[in-house]
Amino acid sequence: MLVENGLCSIQKELGEGAISLTGKIYPRQYTKVGDEAVAMTCVSGCPAVNELLMKETGGLELIEDEYDGKNKFINVGAFTQVVSKGWKAYPYYWDMITAMINILQDRSFTLSQRLFILGFYSNKADEYLEHSPEKLPSLTASMADRSLCESLAQKMNESVNERQAAGINILLLSRIEQEYEKIQPFSAELFAKTTTALSLKAEGDEIECDNNSYKSIIEKYRAIEDEKAYFIENLLVNELFHLDLSQGVWGSFVELLVFYCVSRLLLPTLVPEDYKDEDIALAASVASRLLCVGNV
Repeated sequence: MLVENGLCSIQKELGEGAISLTGKIYPRQYTKVGDEAVAMTCVSGCPAVNELLMKETGGLELIEDEYDGKNKFINVGAFTQVVSKGWKAYPYYWDMITAMINILQDRSFTLSQRLFILGFYSNKADEYLEHSPEKLPSLTASMADRSLCESLAQKMNESVNERQAAGINILLLSRIEQEYEKIQPFSAELFAKTTTALSLKAEGDEIECDNNSYKSIIEKYRAIEDEKAYFIENLLVNELFHLDLSQGVWGSFVELLVFYCVSRLLLPTLVPEDYKDEDIALAASVASRLLCVGNV
């Protein structure tokens, strides 16, 4: 749908008025939180958004402002999702989101450790919401406890090894590609570049790949993450607002984890060897569209 210079062919030929509401909103996203607030973010399926995320070396922050009544998309109720006041955790929503952002932005831990800590919080949050919602604020406050987070990071170091991580990454990649082959063959072709690079073969529950190819791809990813860890962090923080926590905090965390795990394999195979920042931004947008926007 794009012309040579990357602009929209519909708008070029027919004018802005011909673009659908969805097209006009993209890549913006509006999440209505009860009747009091709207969270305005952008989806990282857009390369231009990722180029902006690439510039925020200090991390993302929430900016609160009074609504001036002039946003036409908010005024017509074009919300991507709604956080209902009927949800048990609604009174604690902003505290939860803030705590999750703080965990992801704690750069004294590796990204993998931060996700492990976030997984602990998400699992406990669902448990509390099921049995004792009134205890959720104390759980959220406890995530600021340095000793707790350090003990969780140490537990991850002791319980998760690279072989296990490799198995999870490969399994997720294979299963998602299989799903796309059923529902959207074109997207499956994008995965094919990665699965071919891995010499991945899947028959039933048996999945095999070339170990040397996997190591090479992961080493390339580590080089990207070592150089641009803040960008991966920004991607994860940005995705938080696109998750529907009301459908399950743990389930939302798993979506985020899948995005991270599979992106470790997608990004290195989608960027050239002599990649630049814009190549990483474009590759991340493809991964986001496949894993988050597609919501496989």
